Amino acid sequence: PAAAARTPEASQAMTSAPQATKRTFFTSIDWAALSSAGSDGCDIRVAGLCALGEAVSEFFDQLGVSFKPARNDVAGNVRKMTDAAKQLDSAPAAGAEEFQTGSVGHLLQSEQASGLAAKDPSGTIGLLWFKRALEYLYALLCLVHSSRARTGDFGMAELCRRAYEATLKPRHSWLVQKTFGLVISTSPKRSQFLARVTYGDDSVNEDELYESMAASLVAMRRLLECLNAALCRYNVESPPVPDLAALSPAGTESPAGAVEQ
Repeated sequence: PAAAARTPEASQAMTSAPQATKRTFFTSIDWAALSSAGSDGCDIRVAGLCALGEAVSEFFDQLGVSFKPARNDVAGNVRKMTDAAKQLDSAPAAGAEEFQTGSVGHLLQSEQASGLAAKDPSGTIGLLWFKRALEYLYALLCLVHSSRARTGDFGMAELCRRAYEATLKPRHSWLVQKTFGLVISTSPKRSQFLARVTYGDDSVNEDELYESMAASLVAMRRLLECLNAALCRYNVESPPVPDLAALSPAGTESPAGAVEQ
């Protein structure tokens, strides 16, 4: 399917990354704009998460039919967050004065105060399931990174299945699990996956690719730890959350100050 038109925030997120390195999915995202000054993630900007979501949706589009359910899920949850943020911007809710308008904390506290948090399609539900989709992508990329030394080409179905079992599967109904199982069987080969990570630019060498992947895994894990802290603070996410430390390959440890779940 054709990629959706990017919002100004998405365009900024994809163009403000350093241009010294060649563009890959990893270097196209301004991870610094998604960082949190604290440990609970409540100050992260919703617009930045929506921009990341659009970049992830575009990336999933590159990966073909096996990632279409994940792509549609991410796109739908980005719409929920976008709509909720617009609503709160035009009509701020009472009881959320602790946080700046447009932040994750403001969204969660506002919808909790108004009784909307648990009602789909709220921004809270969108944020929750977008975070869970990111956990799946994180787990998959960790497995890809760890398989670097594996010789020969191979189908990605094995890695996609392991990532799914470690993250989304416990949250899904039996029917959704079966659907994911079917589409995972059509996953591309590793060589095709890596080619799509670079958007078909064969001038990106393997060392550059895995270096940018490792840096992004550090940033993504930190983001997920902060989002889990925010969602657990408001009792939106239900423990246990995926063990990100167990998923992380060597050399991509989370920086000091990471939140332990």
